[in-house]
Amino acid sequence: MKKVIVVDFIVLFWGMLCQAYFCFILLFLTWINMMFYTYRKIEQRGLLFAFGIAFFVFLLGREMLEQLFGYEPDTKFPDQINIHTYFSLFIALAAVWGAYFCFSKRLKNWQISLQPNVDKPTPYTRNVRKISQWMFFATYPFALIMNIAIAIFVASFGYSSYYTDYSEVLSGNSLLYLISKLELIMPAAFCIFMATYPSKKEFKTLAIPYVIYLVITLGGGQRSTFVLGLLLLFVFMVYMQGIRSQEKWFHRKYVKYGIFALPFLAIGGSLYNLWRFDGDWQDLDFFSGFCNFFYDQGVSSYIIKRAYEYQNNIPKCTYVLEFLHSGILAPLLGFTVYHGNTIEHAMYGNSFTHALGYVVMDEMYLAGRGTGSSYVAELFFDFGYIGIALGSLLYGWIFTQIGKTDNGGLFRRAVVFVCITQLLWAPRASFVGFLSFLFAPTTLVLFAVTFLLPKIFVKGKSYHGKGQR
Repeated sequence: MKKVIVVDFIVLFWGMLCQAYFCFILLFLTWINMMFYTYRKIEQRGLLFAFGIAFFVFLLGREMLEQLFGYEPDTKFPDQINIHTYFSLFIALAAVWGAYFCFSKRLKNWQISLQPNVDKPTPYTRNVRKISQWMFFATYPFALIMNIAIAIFVASFGYSSYYTDYSEVLSGNSLLYLISKLELIMPAAFCIFMATYPSKKEFKTLAIPYVIYLVITLGGGQRSTFVLGLLLLFVFMVYMQGIRSQEKWFHRKYVKYGIFALPFLAIGGSLYNLWRFDGDWQDLDFFSGFCNFFYDQGVSSYIIKRAYEYQNNIPKCTYVLEFLHSGILAPLLGFTVYHGNTIEHAMYGNSFTHALGYVVMDEMYLAGRGTGSSYVAELFFDFGYIGIALGSLLYGWIFTQIGKTDNGGLFRRAVVFVCITQLLWAPRASFVGFLSFLFAPTTLVLFAVTFLLPKIFVKGKSYHGKGQR
């Protein structure tokens, strides 16, 4: 790996002296090398593999079509901006990979050492599993009700109205607002349940309802919850195959099946995108539908370009501290919490998503549209290239924590599992999105109930004998 990085840096600086095309080739080769690295031991590196997939779809897909297949870009950026983008993405990718490579070397023989704990969990682990399961089913009906309500709202008033008007509807209806908060508990409870490493039979009792929930979320016009939910299931099943090798959770051939199914999934994604924005269905054929999916989803690379282009116009804030301006921390620190696409949210909400959206789109932003964000763009705006490297190193370290097996392993794994979907969404969202979700009042209450009640249940009991860690 060290030789690959050295060669990459040599090619990088040579490419920067020439043109953006060579910089992209370097970036693309780095991504391919990382994916081969993760696939070699996918049972242990499933989370990094999933992050690589998300990184390609959200940040590299559009650039690949433009640089290698001659796609005409929506907007032509000068070479300086393109080189900055590819350099930033290279730093991000190399830092995540490098950190994972270094920290995971400390987890040698984790698969062997973990096996007894999985087959014979402690009473405490069994109680955490049971309570998280109860919390899942208790909040599951509210999650369904909430997403059905969103689907009806979008069908009645349009997709953009979800961003401009729905928050007002929600705040004006106390019952609906309560249901929306209860909904947030369900996926987090599912993540804690998975962190206890249940048996395959136990897993299916929650996984099937969870997939049904993911399908229903599509009715609101947003694919992120659905895609990230499937990636979460993929990460879990890959790890469980390495942990419970006697059970068939995952096989490498499933990746091949996924590759063969990719064109059809991409076509479905393109059709879905046409439905969202009332496009012309007659303009779509098989090949263009396949390419359009990656072109549409890869728009996040343009966010990095726009953020660099408009960096002098974006309000000066430290956007990596966005989590302090939401959830339970905001009122404790005296910060106002803003909602929706408003000028106040863009100027004072400490959200890079809204600040960039307002600067770039102006009136269209106020009408409900947005640019989105990318953790790479945020880190560069706050701290430059060093910030991208340090933030990505943190991500790489977090990805290794899912394999920890010491006495604090259950709580640590639960935190990582709860954050997985936000971490995978980071190429297209906030750098601290995982912290915002982790410090949300509903998540904190869930952790308190799930991890403190079992201590009460087993208080005074002896743990010597079978099943002890």
